[in-house]
Amino acid sequence: MTKKNQFPWKIIFCLAFIGMVGSFVFLNKRFFSKFYNVYGLGVISFIAALVLIIIFTIIFFLKTRNKYTPRTVTEERTKRKDTEIALKESQLRYQSLIDNIPGIVYRCLNDEFFTMLFISDSIRDMCGYSSADFKDNNTRSFISIIHPNDLKVIVDVIKEKINDRVPYEIDYRIRHRDGHYRWVHDKGNAVYDHQTDELLYIDGVIFDITDQRASDERLYQLTQAVEQSPAIVVITDTLGNVEYVNPKFYQVTGYTASEIIGKNLRVLKSGETSQAVYRQLWAVVLDGKEWRGEFHNKKKDGSFYWEQAYIAPIRSERDDVSHYLKIAEDITARKITEQELMRLASFPGLNPNPVIEVDSEGKITYLNPAAQIQFPDLNNVNSTHPFLTEVSSVVMDIRKQKQNYLIREVMLNERVYECGISFLASTHRIRIYMNDITERKRVDEMKSEFVSTVSHELRTPLVGIGGVINNILLGVAGDMNEKIKNYLLMANEDIRRLDRLINDLLDYSRLEKGKLKLYKTKVNITKLVKNVIRTLELQIELKTINVTTDFCDEHVFCYVDGDKITQVFTNLIHNASKFTAEGGNIHISVRQLNETRTVEVTISDTGVGISQENIPKLFKPFVQVDRKDGAGAKGTGLGLAISKGIIEAHKGTIRVESNLNEGSQFLFTLPQWTVEEAFEDILNENIVWAKNNQSTLALVIMKLVYAQDKIKDYDGPDSLKILAAVEVLTKETSRRETDWVMSYNDNRIAIIIRELNKAKALAFIDRLKNNVLEKIHKDLKEKLTNDVKLVFGISSFPFDALTARELIDATEKNRFE
Repeated sequence: MTKKNQFPWKIIFCLAFIGMVGSFVFLNKRFFSKFYNVYGLGVISFIAALVLIIIFTIIFFLKTRNKYTPRTVTEERTKRKDTEIALKESQLRYQSLIDNIPGIVYRCLNDEFFTMLFISDSIRDMCGYSSADFKDNNTRSFISIIHPNDLKVIVDVIKEKINDRVPYEIDYRIRHRDGHYRWVHDKGNAVYDHQTDELLYIDGVIFDITDQRASDERLYQLTQAVEQSPAIVVITDTLGNVEYVNPKFYQVTGYTASEIIGKNLRVLKSGETSQAVYRQLWAVVLDGKEWRGEFHNKKKDGSFYWEQAYIAPIRSERDDVSHYLKIAEDITARKITEQELMRLASFPGLNPNPVIEVDSEGKITYLNPAAQIQFPDLNNVNSTHPFLTEVSSVVMDIRKQKQNYLIREVMLNERVYECGISFLASTHRIRIYMNDITERKRVDEMKSEFVSTVSHELRTPLVGIGGVINNILLGVAGDMNEKIKNYLLMANEDIRRLDRLINDLLDYSRLEKGKLKLYKTKVNITKLVKNVIRTLELQIELKTINVTTDFCDEHVFCYVDGDKITQVFTNLIHNASKFTAEGGNIHISVRQLNETRTVEVTISDTGVGISQENIPKLFKPFVQVDRKDGAGAKGTGLGLAISKGIIEAHKGTIRVESNLNEGSQFLFTLPQWTVEEAFEDILNENIVWAKNNQSTLALVIMKLVYAQDKIKDYDGPDSLKILAAVEVLTKETSRRETDWVMSYNDNRIAIIIRELNKAKALAFIDRLKNNVLEKIHKDLKEKLTNDVKLVFGISSFPFDALTARELIDATEKNRFE
């Protein structure tokens, strides 16, 4: 409505007000008494004005209500509509935020099912089920897709973190509807009522980390490959300062990682490698290229070694050189032999040992004078000789292994020769340097015969004498005076010392000949140490020596021969006690070195110590280092040599750190227990047997494969029960004592069968399959029939592979049902 059409309410109101005032004036008698005649008119005017004002007020109120009330309702409706739109936009923004989070957002109850109050739709991508399936446990609960092996850990962790009022993080597996498992990372926190402090629900987010886990596993495998590499691996910065070394570096150089990291590789310089080599090396690598060459370096102990090195630049994402990688091989033994061959090659005519040269067909092309004298039947240079048989195949081996030489022993005319065979690439000739070692072999045999005599002829009467003396000391022959008793005690001590000498000689002889038999099993090293301490307890208490231990765990398992390692501990702890004064300390520590999969044992004492010049002699046989005041009887000088031989036979290392009058510390390493190593070790022993007996060997690996939808049912005791039952039946089927049967790598059973080729092994598998399915008791048979398949792999030595690792790989590839 425009202003022209508006009613003149304000004017009417003013006129009515004036009329009312005028009426009041007329009604005042005192003031207008002379106009009393108009009093009636004033009353009428007053009443009319009053009525007019009342009517105007009513009309104004109604008009005002009609004018403003509809407008207010409209505004309220508009405001409500705006609020609804804003709410919808907020919900859309919230939903968009949820949808764009690279994971699953959830809110659940803290009950036994983790009942989902809300879970985002991205759950479908992760497990194949919709969010509606899980909401309020509609068709399934969230725990139904969690791997059974992970469920208890999840419940325990969440319970612990909720009790501590802190957020939780945990990795676990969930099953996709197609049966495969995916790894997830779950981060969550409990939400409480601010007034009652009651736990309301749990909010969290779940991320798929399957690819990350796979990447981590590949990285772990790569790390393990580097850590266990038989070659030295070093990473330096661009200035040559060390940032990483693998365990092989320590084995070769003697420097531990902590001693070398941060230092420059120049600490290995011996002065034997020319500066020109280093200048060429830096010129090549600074140009971004790879360098190969040899170094004559110095170890920590001051001795020299040769290494064949490969050095290459490592480039960053920006393609600039950030580090250098060095891979090296210890070639000291090869260099020594090569140098000796070169020395002999320089004057073969003057060499007192025979030197023979043949061509690639085995025809003799040169004989030095010593060869002509010792082997006159070889004077015809075009003749062949039984000594030269298989030389061509030996040369093939040399070239295949990328070596320049090979040493082997041959028998000729009842004499034994050590032959160094070298391939001369320049002339394609084969040069053979012969050294008669018959006398050395004869001495070795005499020594073995002597040890055998000591073992059988000397020990028997010794045991008898010891028994008689013990009986006399026990009073069997009647009373004796104190003087006789002391003589007998001295004699008894000498018998024990002689018995120890015999045992040491036998052990050292076996070690020297490489015939020490190890019966390796899973051994708890901490328990073994405690048993040794208990055995020596009386001796240690008499001297009031304080023995302390520091074990990283009460259960540290190694793959060793328990008796032999007990011998090492007994010897080292006995020595520590022997050279430590009363009131002194012996400390034994055991710790796991997971990066090298070894266990390091340290036995330290506060004894008299060892001088630096005597340390290199310490592990040599029949050497007794003069440590001033050692209590007790003198030993044989073989204890430490035998201990070193036993440790090295277990593929470990042993060393000593000591200073005179400052105590000593013996450190040695042993391999950690793994079922894979035990199995590979057993397989290697059988391969050695097959080689020595020119026989065959079959390896069968039987795998229990569960139906995809039944995997969750066999993650606990049921699976172990089935595996154990199948292992027992497999042992019954194999029958022979020489066959090996063992559970291997979770759900596998490995069978090693001697004197069996692949065809016979297949027949054995058929018999094994029937035996397992027929004899296993009813409930397990049904499960095997319905849920479990037996999948077999087979390979044989020497037809499919020549080493244990190759044999296992070949078996895993050749699978069939």
